Amino acid sequence: MDFYAILVDQQYLYNELLCRTPVVAREKKAYYEQCLESKLIKVITGIRRCGKSHLSYSGLPREKTVYINFDDERLFDTQTKDLNTIYEDALRVNPQALYWVFDEIQNVQGWELFVNRLHRKGLNIIVTGSNSKLLSKELATHLTGRTLSIELMPFSFKEFLAFKNVTLTKQITTEEKARIKNYFFEYLTQGGFPEAINNTLGPHYLRELFDRIITKDVIQRHKIRDIKTLKNLALLLTHYSAQELNYKKLQRSFSNISLNTLMKYSQIIADTYLNFEVESYSLKIKERLTKSRKVYSIDVGMFNALSDIPGRTLGRQLENLVFLELKRRNETPFYIKNKNYEIDFVLTKNQKVTQLIQVAWDISQPDTRERETVALLKASEELGCTNLLLLTSGEEELHTQITITPVWKWLLQLPLFQGSP
Repeated sequence: MDFYAILVDQQYLYNELLCRTPVVAREKKAYYEQCLESKLIKVITGIRRCGKSHLSYSGLPREKTVYINFDDERLFDTQTKDLNTIYEDALRVNPQALYWVFDEIQNVQGWELFVNRLHRKGLNIIVTGSNSKLLSKELATHLTGRTLSIELMPFSFKEFLAFKNVTLTKQITTEEKARIKNYFFEYLTQGGFPEAINNTLGPHYLRELFDRIITKDVIQRHKIRDIKTLKNLALLLTHYSAQELNYKKLQRSFSNISLNTLMKYSQIIADTYLNFEVESYSLKIKERLTKSRKVYSIDVGMFNALSDIPGRTLGRQLENLVFLELKRRNETPFYIKNKNYEIDFVLTKNQKVTQLIQVAWDISQPDTRERETVALLKASEELGCTNLLLLTSGEEELHTQITITPVWKWLLQLPLFQGSP
């Protein structure tokens, strides 16, 4: 295989196309550029097409950077023994290289040993990958203490607005508020994958992306034979977004496989970042592990693209957005469901509950309002937490014990009533 010719092509793509494409400055850009000053290996993980490649070369001097994309079909059969040849050919392409970007390198078995060797040579290395567990397992085995990890997701609402060329001001006018709200409902529909925004074929693109992830990152990589069951399970997990998931009940829909296989398949799918699970709140680890979990999709746009009834699931989409933002803020939320009340998100620190969050599309009806507020007040009394938040699609008010604010305002971290007429 002519690795040199492939690397010349890839370097052209890096220099002439990728670096000249205007992109949104990601919220993690500043942290990433700080990491570049470190000699530790930078590891950027996240779902396919969320912008890892763009972030990886952000702030890098092109004339001193080598970019190698292992997701290139011409490198599909690359083996461990080929990596040193690729390294030598890359030096021919750019003898002045100080920064080395290895994109989707987890496609090559034994990559971590190769990267570790280059790290010992003093090279500044950036690695990207689309499989959380595969990377973490290899990192833990061979690169412990030598890495800085950065997890990237599709656009946040702030990044979505930046993509739309909206600049937030300190004091939002009535007109700006209306514009931001309109964009929020676009975001709720389109999601945050860069290539799906402003694209009339966005849903089609997201369905194809979903199929590619399942086919390439799950079925091919793990050599899954029961392709139909795997795909159906992946679709079902997406449809379950913002709902409880009980694997024993779910297994009834897949009588051809065991419960253990079903859970194994679910974990493999989750490793691609397609969805996340939230445990039921309990101080006892055993209870958290045995109770049902709630599942959330990586992107509401993908959820909509794969759903038959997106217009009837607005409340769940809103809740999914809140979960994703909590994850961006490095929170690990729990949920509560008992005979007295349900709480969507329970935030904790050092085993102490720090905030209770409820999400409701519309609380204009007295029954809905009472259900949501009473649940927060009951949980507050039982858990000893007075930081109560009720997020809605639009309602905003001062409550004696509960902060009630629209999700769009919370996403932008704006104070209550800013931008109101």
